[in-house]
Amino acid sequence: MLLSFGSGLWLSGLDFINCSPKIMAAITARIRIAHQEGADLLYFSDTEVLDALGIEHDQEFQNHRAIKEGTILNINGQNYTVVGMFTYFIDEANENNGKYGVSMSGAGERHPYNLQVTYYVTQV
Repeated sequence: MLLSFGSGLWLSGLDFINCSPKIMAAITARIRIAHQEGADLLYFSDTEVLDALGIEHDQEFQNHRAIKEGTILNINGQNYTVVGMFTYFIDEANENNGKYGVSMSGAGERHPYNLQVTYYVTQV
């Protein structure tokens, strides 16, 4: 059975209990790079920052880039290896204004987000 939600999204084979339009909000992400021992190194929501980190395009799919365990990231001239990741889903979009706290360590343009992907790294 296919289900259509009127937004071009078709879902199949899933049980929807108490499904509401709130679930259908767009997902926008912020990336957090944190040292395995806890220090925040970088936040970004701008794809151009991927170039500065040294994240290259996939050989086969030139419009794809991947960060996964073992990926080397270059942050301020220092190389780090990704050793883990964690994902937060946030009910309401965060404005990501960067005025306070660790958000001040952001890079690139700041965009609102409702998903944060944290990559934990160690220094190479």
